[in-house]
Amino acid sequence: MRKVWLLIAAMALVGTPARAGHIESYVIPAEPQREFPADFELPVDAQARGELYSWTDPRVGGWGGRFEGAEVCPDGHELRAPVVLVHGTSEDAYAAWRASDNGSTTVNVRQRLLDAGWCPEELWAISYTGGRGYFTYNDVNVDELHAFIQNVRAYTGADRVDVVAHSLGVTVVRKAMRVHGYEWLRRFVAIGGANHGTTTCRGVGQVRGSHVCEELEPDSPTFTNAWLADLNSIGETPPGPEYLVIYDSVGDQFYQGPDAHSPRLDGACNLDLPGRFHLPIARGPEAVAVYGAFLADGSLPVCS
Repeated sequence: MRKVWLLIAAMALVGTPARAGHIESYVIPAEPQREFPADFELPVDAQARGELYSWTDPRVGGWGGRFEGAEVCPDGHELRAPVVLVHGTSEDAYAAWRASDNGSTTVNVRQRLLDAGWCPEELWAISYTGGRGYFTYNDVNVDELHAFIQNVRAYTGADRVDVVAHSLGVTVVRKAMRVHGYEWLRRFVAIGGANHGTTTCRGVGQVRGSHVCEELEPDSPTFTNAWLADLNSIGETPPGPEYLVIYDSVGDQFYQGPDAHSPRLDGACNLDLPGRFHLPIARGPEAVAVYGAFLADGSLPVCS
């Protein structure tokens, strides 16, 4: 992720690249991993269409359901709303939510949720950027994310799902709510999302060299971001779902200075965890415990 954002930062200094087009078109994603039940339907990944002929399977990646034979539901399990985990740019469903658990800075989120009482069939994660390390933007992923969530609902028989999203995943989910409605959403955990823009995109969206910065450049005296204005036009927390925002106003390099509180959503419980940084915060033990309790029974922390 860092190398991509450094490229964007360089663009901000030198202006539009000599080669025409957006930087997202220069990095072709590799095919993602997939671990799903054989009868679970996966949508086609928009990035696997057109010029990307190397994928053997054009569908999105990720994991979900029971895929290890020894996994069982806890005794006396009461059904819970399925949880859909949505990673940020240049991550994937494995690196973001099933990373090794060192017990301090990062944990295996899927295993922590299993340990907290979820069934394997209630945990799902999409890889919408292709394989890990590839760059993308919001609009190209909205329809496939929405289709994935609808397929989880159909497969599990759930009326609504809970969503945990990080970074770009937050604004992709919110754009899906803007485009497709949000009756399918019960609880939404939004971690480190550029809801009012990201510092790294300041001055970049205006030069039209990056799709994602055209979407996520913060407003300034000389620039008003129509994409963000449209995203927030239905309200930052439309009625119905419950909302929890987790962010870091100090250590997150993508939200500095006037953008330090960009991830906050008006009407949500906004929890500031300073010093957790951008990538670790979504899978840090403190945050996982907080949003695990919220998903389980609606418990909220003391909001910032």
